[in-house]
Amino acid sequence: MPARLGIDLGSSSIKLAKVNGKKVEVLGMISNPVGKVMVETEKERDALAEVIKRMVVEYKISERRFRIVVPESVVYSRVINLPVLSDAELSSAIRWEAEQYIPVPLDEVELSWEVVDRPVKRTGGEKMRVYLAAADKKLVNGLMEVFAEIGLEPERIEPELVTTSRAIALERKLTGATMVAIMGATGMGIGVFENDQLLFVYKFGSGGVALTRSITASLQLTLQQAEEYKRTYGVQSNVLEGKLLLAMKPVLDGVIGEMKRAVSYYTQSFPGGQMARVIIAGGVALTPGLVQWMTAQLGVEVAIGNPFEGLEVTGDQSKLGAVYAPVIGATARG
Repeated sequence: MPARLGIDLGSSSIKLAKVNGKKVEVLGMISNPVGKVMVETEKERDALAEVIKRMVVEYKISERRFRIVVPESVVYSRVINLPVLSDAELSSAIRWEAEQYIPVPLDEVELSWEVVDRPVKRTGGEKMRVYLAAADKKLVNGLMEVFAEIGLEPERIEPELVTTSRAIALERKLTGATMVAIMGATGMGIGVFENDQLLFVYKFGSGGVALTRSITASLQLTLQQAEEYKRTYGVQSNVLEGKLLLAMKPVLDGVIGEMKRAVSYYTQSFPGGQMARVIIAGGVALTPGLVQWMTAQLGVEVAIGNPFEGLEVTGDQSKLGAVYAPVIGATARG
């Protein structure tokens, strides 16, 4: 089996990993010089292409095909319920259905879908669940141009919630309902699964940058100082007299509030269901004390996702599993 290359294009950083069977090589991470994924000018395309090319050269990568992960914030996604259809019927009907859920004209996006659950037996009234995703054509075309400029070929482009879930939850065959939360620099995506099936997705715009800025404003620190304090001390109430936790609490309370709304929606939409666990990933997930604080707030087991379980891992950053979960998940799909 040939090696699979994955690249996670985040707004703040770009991460690279290589998977060959059960062997994972965590290659590295570098700052995104553009500060976003939607490249709109030639200058932005050249800057992004240059930094990706530098990584390819530095890590002596000979493969030309890459699997790309993009932030949840640049994708329109939803799980929709439809009458049970064949693949051919679904292909004919999906665009009409998508018009009801995608908030922009469909000729402006690249549309994809995947059947999540299709009942085998039909007794009348059953519904199938379909995961629907759409990405702006400007985003897709811009990234295609970036990779073409350096002689690379994107094999597929997927949103980070899908790949993260694949890496840390779906391969584990967990029972009961699981919330997967990918906590990035500028936003958070939530997927709720039950017995390996995606029930719904949910996202909102609050992430690591908002936490850092809250520390800056409260403690009069530079952004760099605030980021260092956040990564070193986190939300531990017994550190710095609890000042960091107090500074970040408005943002954290907002995050918890959104997660509770997702839990409430799940219990209302799927009577009898109970959230068994929450698995978090992304850079924010590694904030010291966050798991314990979230567990206390949610009243549910919270754990940091480990995409390396059952794999042989090499690389200087192999301890940062939560950060590399999206890109590892991208390489896991056949």
